[in-house]
Amino acid sequence: MWLLLAFAPLTAGAQERVVVPSADWELIGDLLLPPSAAAAPGVLLLNQAHGDRTPYRDLARALAERGVSSLALDLRGHGESTNAGRFVPGEVQRNPLIWDAESDVSAALRWMAAHAGIDGTRLGVVGASYSGEEAAEAGRRHGFVQAYAVLSPGSFSGASIAGMDSSGVPWLFVASRQERFLQEITDSVLTRSRAADVVLLPGRRHATDLLLEHPSLADHVAGWMAHHLAGSCRPDGVRLTENPAFARHFREAGLEGTFVLLDGQTGEYVSYNPLRACRRFIPASTFKIPNSMIALESGAIPDTSATLEWDGEVRFVPAWNRNHSLTSAFRYSAVWYYQELARRVGLDTMRTALRRLDYGNGNPGGGIDQFWLTGDVRISAAEQVGFLRRLREGRLPVRQDVLDAVRELMVESRG
Repeated sequence: MWLLLAFAPLTAGAQERVVVPSADWELIGDLLLPPSAAAAPGVLLLNQAHGDRTPYRDLARALAERGVSSLALDLRGHGESTNAGRFVPGEVQRNPLIWDAESDVSAALRWMAAHAGIDGTRLGVVGASYSGEEAAEAGRRHGFVQAYAVLSPGSFSGASIAGMDSSGVPWLFVASRQERFLQEITDSVLTRSRAADVVLLPGRRHATDLLLEHPSLADHVAGWMAHHLAGSCRPDGVRLTENPAFARHFREAGLEGTFVLLDGQTGEYVSYNPLRACRRFIPASTFKIPNSMIALESGAIPDTSATLEWDGEVRFVPAWNRNHSLTSAFRYSAVWYYQELARRVGLDTMRTALRRLDYGNGNPGGGIDQFWLTGDVRISAAEQVGFLRRLREGRLPVRQDVLDAVRELMVESRG
């Protein structure tokens, strides 16, 4: 049973306009620090070609709410960073305002690492369009930081694709499914990289326009960055607080385990055995929550009243041995029902959905109807509670009617 409570979200600190020097250039940016006395991890947000830093406002706020600082920057020749020239599309075939910008990326990361409010050992980069390639090039030349997200990196080179695995740091690749000029790069990432997290969105939007077309993407990227920059497991970027008083219950039962509780009033995560709370385990029956969500969102089943016929096989739980609707299958954790839903959803759709939901390791390997029982998907207790929190608050990239239906499935009783 889960207790889901309302909470007051963290508020972001004040935004500050800053100037970052890079050779002859004065790079203009917006620095946003979370309201914390301690140095926070930081993410560098880079404009797309012929664009500027303004589309990152929601992402910067989402990062700050998770305790992560951000620097949204106009690279040379873009936005307000035009003291030494301005980028004009098509002006020259290989414009140095584009292809020399990797030095700006390195300069900005050095600036962030030296800032008193930023933890220079926990830095990430979000690149869009050409700046995704420039971020990767800066990493190859001067050393990779801790995490990278690239939005429609249309100039992404073979070396950059190879580096998604060889760099040894996590990468998030985001693109539109119907983006014509990116299809070859997307196919190459899917084929060549075993480590990158890939999110493919409907439509044709490019780079930072994806954030405008898909508002939930900002939350997804912020959560992904917060997770990989936390330094330890921190659901929604919040540190686990240990309460030793819970130990008695496990000791009396003779069990090794963990416990995570979200305080709905303070937003604090209280735990017992936080090291185990951060270890990923197979989700087993708890996977019926995302399984229900994905099945409804994908159309594998039309609604919660849709009934599937029992196959006649007698199983060890008597309540399973009959026809079930999604409502009754959820109540009794009818495994056969959820196995059929997963088969209807299919492996590709399931993998994409898990990554969009930022669900554990997002790996549905080991059989489409077995991966949450005996297969490869893993999620920690801390991640589970963070996922439930986002479900409760409507911060998952899922249709509102689906969120409402799944939340209703989870109600045990009222009053």
